[in-house]
Amino acid sequence: MAQLFLIVFFTITGVLTLRFLLFPDLPHILLRLSIIWISGVLLLVSFAAVRKGYTRAAGILLVAQSTLIVFGLAAISVSMFGYLSTLMYLVLFILFCSQFYSIRFTGMVAVFHLVLMALLPLIIPFVRFDQMVKGPLAFYVMTTGLVLLFVYYHTRIEEAQRNQLAESESRFKMVSDLIPNYAFSVTVEKDGLIRDEWLTDEFTRITGYTLADIDDKLTGRLFHPDDLPRFKESVQKANAGQSSVDDYRIFTKQGELRWLRLSRNVVWNSAENRMVRYYGVAQDITAQKVAEAQKIDLAIQEERSKLVRDFVTAFSHDFRTALATIETSRYLAENLIKKSQDDQAMSKLNAIRRSVTHMSVQLENLTVISSLTNLQRHPCDLNDLITDVITEYTSKAHQQNQMIVFQPNGYIPRLNADAGELRRAFRELLRNALSFMPPGGVVTVKTLLVEKDVQVVIQDTGVGISKEHIDHIFELFYRVDSARGVDSGGVGLGLSVTKMIVVAHGGSITVDSEPEVGSTFTVRLPLDKAS
Repeated sequence: MAQLFLIVFFTITGVLTLRFLLFPDLPHILLRLSIIWISGVLLLVSFAAVRKGYTRAAGILLVAQSTLIVFGLAAISVSMFGYLSTLMYLVLFILFCSQFYSIRFTGMVAVFHLVLMALLPLIIPFVRFDQMVKGPLAFYVMTTGLVLLFVYYHTRIEEAQRNQLAESESRFKMVSDLIPNYAFSVTVEKDGLIRDEWLTDEFTRITGYTLADIDDKLTGRLFHPDDLPRFKESVQKANAGQSSVDDYRIFTKQGELRWLRLSRNVVWNSAENRMVRYYGVAQDITAQKVAEAQKIDLAIQEERSKLVRDFVTAFSHDFRTALATIETSRYLAENLIKKSQDDQAMSKLNAIRRSVTHMSVQLENLTVISSLTNLQRHPCDLNDLITDVITEYTSKAHQQNQMIVFQPNGYIPRLNADAGELRRAFRELLRNALSFMPPGGVVTVKTLLVEKDVQVVIQDTGVGISKEHIDHIFELFYRVDSARGVDSGGVGLGLSVTKMIVVAHGGSITVDSEPEVGSTFTVRLPLDKAS
């Protein structure tokens, strides 16, 4: 408002001064300039008063200034018409006054002007009262009345709107206080300055901090260190005009960990092409997060219980079968030895050996599962590793009239891997292929470089795997009863352990199969593990 007085000073004083100096066609130029500059000084005093906060005093000075300039210029007019017409410019001041001061103050100024206008015929002999009434006084009364009437109803409308807004804010605050949320509003100035506009009292109940505790360091104390970067990023997005919803952990003033869901809605000013404000709601979702965590824990416990049940069932069945074979073979071998039937006794002893070996393999698989989180990685040659595995099974393949063909890629980068565990995985895949392939079958092993992967393909001409089983063969304790008997007679860990080993190396394993045609297992190991 203070700048307005300064603008009025430069406009009126400057324009009128230039007019009288450049076009001195009117009498009493010096007197006119004196009136203008005296009123200008009063405007400057009004400007200083407003700067100090004395708006009422500035208004009174403005009344004096307007009265001086209008009546002064009217008094030195060269004609009665000019004199009476000049007085009508008082209406402009009433319009100005009505925009910045109360209707009561504006009415007092209007009455003051009317009194002066009514007294002028008594002071100035050549001004008749009827001329004043028919001229400026009637015009002034009519126009001022309309201005005051307009201001009155405009003030009533604004007051009603303020009351409605206050009632709406009161209802909003009451609703906010009744629900476990706190709301806030932030304004963004043109220069980028961010200012907190308001914050509901529920903030204190949720966080334990009062409004007096809010400072630049509160954010660091309030939000969990792991969530603080995301919170700052969401604030930057809001300041850039992007709404957001996210969940954060906070520490209350008492040190309690709670969860908040912060939602921010921005208000964009199209005219200024910028975000001017955003509103936010912080919802306390601690109970929801606790319930979700309990649900997850319950699901994990149920999965663990199922895993333990499947483990106990599978191992008890498998080990009981192996122990029964051992006991039966021991009994028969003992009787055969007594009867000097050594060859038949040796067959039973071999059955005992196979059962013991089988049990050892299953126990070793369990050991592998528990040790996969601690791989002993060293550079290894994948082609040499697979050659060693194939050599182990060459004799068995010849005994079963089967063939193993190795087609290595000419160059395979050395992998930084646990050679022992990879050897175990490929041994299981090769054993599986030979076990479920009829005599005369062929197992083809290939190593390939495909884009960013090293691939090992093991393709057999065996019985294949039916569609209802192919999606489950890598699951723990899963056993196929027909077609392809994965880990036949065992617990169902072989291919599960193989997949675990491959995944632990950052790779993947897939299978394509067609019953009575054969199966193809493809192991992919990432080249970024190469050295």
